Amino acid sequence: MRRLGNLEIVRSQTGDFTRSQGKVVMEAFLSDGTMPPKWVQTASKVFTATDDNQSIYEKNKGLDY
Repeated sequence: MRRLGNLEIVRSQTGDFTRSQGKVVMEAFLSDGTMPPKWVQTASKVFTATDDNQSIYEKNKGLDY
C-alpha cells in the first residue's frame, strides 16, 4: 500500500477474514454517515485462459484502482 501514492486508507477495522464479520464492519461504516471522498467498487469476474488479458487491462487501466 505504501508504494501506491494514489491510495489513502481512510478507515480501518478488522473483519476477521470472514464474510459475516466483514458485512458487520461495512454496515457500521455506512451507517455512521461518513463516506470516503471517492468510492470505488470493483466488479467480480472469473478470468479464464481464453480471455484477452491485454485488452481487459487496457479497458480498465484508467479507472485508478
